[in-house]
Amino acid sequence: MRRSIRQLPDGRWWIRWYTPDGRHPFVCVSERPHFTGEVDTYIGELVVAKMAQGKGVGRALVRAAEDWGRARGRKRVVVDTGAANAPARQFYAALGYEEEDITVSRAIV
Repeated sequence: MRRSIRQLPDGRWWIRWYTPDGRHPFVCVSERPHFTGEVDTYIGELVVAKMAQGKGVGRALVRAAEDWGRARGRKRVVVDTGAANAPARQFYAALGYEEEDITVSRAIV
């Protein structure tokens, strides 16, 4: 697969793989401050078609995001996902990611 990387107008970077079937999975990465004071690589979106899941595409995109951060001297990659998104949490855990924050919310309408 061929890969392209380009910067979006808002400063995020978009890494896309070109696949033979015309579905183009992508990951958007940027930087954001970590509570430790360091600046982290941040994965904002990771999109892989259902039919491509489980075939290493998402893993390759995460590794590309990690390489992007490593090239900028970053030591950590951060991803936000919902507590109820068990498949995403399992996916990231399998890649060695550890859960470290809990966000709480309440409807006020």
